[in-house]
Amino acid sequence: MRQQQLLTLKWRDIDFDNREIFLTLEGSKTHREWMIPLPNGCHEDLLNLKERTQKLSESSKVQDQPIFRLHLFNPKFSGFALTKHQVEGFFKKLSKLSGERISAHRLRHTMATLMAQSGENPDLKSLQYILGHTDIRTTMGYVEPKKEHLAKVLDQLSLEV
Repeated sequence: MRQQQLLTLKWRDIDFDNREIFLTLEGSKTHREWMIPLPNGCHEDLLNLKERTQKLSESSKVQDQPIFRLHLFNPKFSGFALTKHQVEGFFKKLSKLSGERISAHRLRHTMATLMAQSGENPDLKSLQYILGHTDIRTTMGYVEPKKEHLAKVLDQLSLEV
């Protein structure tokens, strides 16, 4: 999901039973809504976060609250919900520690490339859907080819005359 979708994500947008995340119009760059599967690795972590949020929240109803409320877990943060500046600050620190420039959008490109490279024939239509692109050409701009695959393609070329 895009950074803005992450910032606007609320507990009501996650269907734990069906393991789906509803990406709402509120955070959508393409002015539409859609569902994506909740990755297996995130399911338990989000359930745990929800339980901890319910324990620390002043309200017993967290369904309409943003998922990421840093101030509940760390008093140095203020405000009700995660902000764009906090996300950017995280990536700035991560970039400094790693020595590489990293951003939320760069991770989005990396994820798309890894998904496209995961098999011999990538499912670009599914990738387009997950990324929320309305045009497959946009998705193709995210995908970098593997050098090994390029070599295979070139090796099929016959140079004999």
